[in-house]
Amino acid sequence: MIETYCPAVHDELVKIGVNSKGGRGGMTAKMQAAWMAAQQGVTTVIANGKASDSLLQVRHPVQA
Repeated sequence: MIETYCPAVHDELVKIGVNSKGGRGGMTAKMQAAWMAAQQGVTTVIANGKASDSLLQVRHPVQA
């Protein structure tokens, strides 16, 4: 999990795969929207919508 995302720091570290057939805009668009929101002080979470515990993991992350 990346707790704070900054394109200048993280863009080269984040690997984005090809768009899925059922997708709605792709991960690049999601990351751009999250960054725009962050610049305005809005907290944003991009989570796996298929995992039943995604929001719980955000709220209570497992320590490695």
